[in-house]
Amino acid sequence: MYITDGYENCCIHIFNKKTCKYITTWGICGTNKAEFSSPPHDICINYGSKEDGTEDQIIVADRENYRIQIFNINGSFLKEWNVFRPCGLAIHSFGKKHHKALYIVQFGSSNKLLQYGGPEQLEKWKPNIGNCISIHNIETGKLLHRIDSSVPT
Repeated sequence: MYITDGYENCCIHIFNKKTCKYITTWGICGTNKAEFSSPPHDICINYGSKEDGTEDQIIVADRENYRIQIFNINGSFLKEWNVFRPCGLAIHSFGKKHHKALYIVQFGSSNKLLQYGGPEQLEKWKPNIGNCISIHNIETGKLLHRIDSSVPT
C-alpha cells in the first residue's frame, strides 16, 4: 500500500498490503527530485509487464511543484513531467496492442487570476491553466488530449 502524507510531512509511506505493517517512507518538503510541495495530491501504480520487460512504477501528482513524479516501487526517482497543478490520477489501458494512458485532473486556481490581473491577462500570458482533464502517453508524458477549460473559473 502506498499512502501520501499531508501538509507537514510531504512524503509517501509504504505498508505491506496483507499485514498492514510499515515498510518505509520517502520524500520530504521541497522542490528537488523526490521532494514534494504541500502533500503529494494523488498516487497510482503503473503495473509493468513481463512481456515487454517493464517494471511497476509509482506515479505521484506533485500539485504545487507543477509536475508528475515517477518512482520505482521502492521509491527511487525515475523521471518527472511538467504538468500544471495535477490533482487526480487514473491509468487506462487500451488493450495489449495499445499503450496505456495517464488521465490527470488539473485544477486551475482562481487566486492565480489575482496574480495576473484578471481573466483576460491570464489567458494572454498563461494559456491552458484552467480546470481540465489531460490525457498523456504513460511512457513519454506527451500530451495526447485535453478536455475542458483553458482558464480558471
